[in-house]
Amino acid sequence: MTMKLIGIIFGILLILLTTNASAQIDRNIQYISSIEIPIESIPFVAKEKFTKNNDSIKIGKIGESFMEWFGNKIETPTRINPVILYYGKLSNFLCDSIIVMWIGEEKIETNLQDIYFLMSKQSHGNKGVLITNGKSNVFHVRDKKNIMRTIYLCWYTGWYIDSFPTDNVYWYKDTRIFYKK
Repeated sequence: MTMKLIGIIFGILLILLTTNASAQIDRNIQYISSIEIPIESIPFVAKEKFTKNNDSIKIGKIGESFMEWFGNKIETPTRINPVILYYGKLSNFLCDSIIVMWIGEEKIETNLQDIYFLMSKQSHGNKGVLITNGKSNVFHVRDKKNIMRTIYLCWYTGWYIDSFPTDNVYWYKDTRIFYKK
């Protein structure tokens, strides 16, 4: 195949993937419910919260990529209203970058405080919004360099948290995706 033909095929695929993104979301992400995340009034210091020495949340493992990209991140309070996070489960095996493209970066972006709030509600793997059966809970957060990263959170014998570039991961059916509308 020539480079020109490959470019044409890629362009057609991109058009097909982005056309009617709302229908793609509805077909591939089964809406479950939503939760209100309260306003925080103090800065969120990631290295103080995401630690295995956390007395209030059982954290089993923190991945190296997560620590590299988010370990020194401080989120300053900017919200004037609580945020509603929606969550659904994937109906198919999908590439993360396609999910981000369909939902849009602005709507899929959450923050570390949101993740930590949800973890605090299920500090020892009890039932709640986050799935605790070993499958992934997926969030999209900007790192300390303002690059969108994918964060996944799983429960085994404690919370396992790590991060990937958004273009470098695929998710299985029933993965839980968090986003805003």
